[in-house]
Amino acid sequence: MLLERINIFLDYSNLSYNKFEKSINASRGTISRALKHNKTIGSNVVESILDVYPNLSAEWLLRGKGEMIIANEHSKEVNPSRLDLEKERVGHMIDFYDMMEESKLVEVIQKLYNNHQDKIEESHSHDFLEHFVLRTWEKKYGAELKHINRMLEIFYRERMERVVKNEEQDQQNKGKKSH
Repeated sequence: MLLERINIFLDYSNLSYNKFEKSINASRGTISRALKHNKTIGSNVVESILDVYPNLSAEWLLRGKGEMIIANEHSKEVNPSRLDLEKERVGHMIDFYDMMEESKLVEVIQKLYNNHQDKIEESHSHDFLEHFVLRTWEKKYGAELKHINRMLEIFYRERMERVVKNEEQDQQNKGKKSH
């Protein structure tokens, strides 16, 4: 997970959360709260991290692939063409994650919910949907998108709570009208 890799980088660099957050111009607690509460961070924070720490591999940070630190002949110098390639790759990855989170996620959840509503109602639990969604996402997109499962669970719970609340309000309104 991205936040776990940030934590590894902080340990490697011997940086505190506070110093790290200041170095990337993030609000105090942005990273530490995200880690503590298992939240995601914005693409702007990821871009800042990679701008401030050019030797940090974007591939490793975002996907966990390759080496954490970009090796080069001159330990203090960064190859500009390599950095440009890394930034371009990061831009594409960030665009992909933003698209998945913003536009497609709700649509996918709605389709899954509609297609399997009868099974969900039979099970009287969100466990079936959670398991089904996780299995589907893992098959299609791999382990790097497991965090989406957490978002799905939160979305599903909130949606079900709204449905139950609306049904309760409807019943109360019907009761008031009949009196």
